[in-house]
Amino acid sequence: MQTLNTRWRWLFFAATMLLFLGFPFQMIRHTQQIRTQGTPYRFLLEPLDPYDAFRGRYVNLFYGNPQTPAHDSLTPGQTCYVALQQDTNGRARFAGAYAQPPTMDWLKVRVLYNTEDKQVVFGMPESMNYYYMNEKIAPEVEKIIRQPQPERNDTPSVQATVSVRVLKGEAVIEALYINDLPVLEYLRRASAQSKSDADDAH
Repeated sequence: MQTLNTRWRWLFFAATMLLFLGFPFQMIRHTQQIRTQGTPYRFLLEPLDPYDAFRGRYVNLFYGNPQTPAHDSLTPGQTCYVALQQDTNGRARFAGAYAQPPTMDWLKVRVLYNTEDKQVVFGMPESMNYYYMNEKIAPEVEKIIRQPQPERNDTPSVQATVSVRVLKGEAVIEALYINDLPVLEYLRRASAQSKSDADDAH
């Protein structure tokens, strides 16, 4: 009887380990499916103060206060489905909030509050709020994309966007861009320009 109990314990342990080890692989496979089969969208980011220089290994992304017309009766705290379209510049735009998934691409979000003109203000999906990168440069990148736009025309502005793949309401960030350049390329060019300016000063 003791041998039988021991055998069942080992079988239970083995099954538990298989589930434990299989979960990360399933997540990776699911993420890869979204990357390969999802529809690409480019979302514009907004500057936001204050800047936290000690955030760490990721860049915190801010989309302003996203809102869109409510096509159904939606209340704060309720889960809803925001339809996605692309504008003439290829940027993502929100095309209405629904109580059920629409026929077009959509994001599953939570209603924050309703405006007087029947707009729904919502929170972006958690998977779209962070862009992970090297902890040495993440604070620098976040500082760049969060800086307010300059009031003077002779001061270069910064526009940050993220490319996102969307599949059945789930989103995976592909890349972060600054002024339409991949973020690492932007940093490389900015560093080279700073070095050139320093050399000219001497």
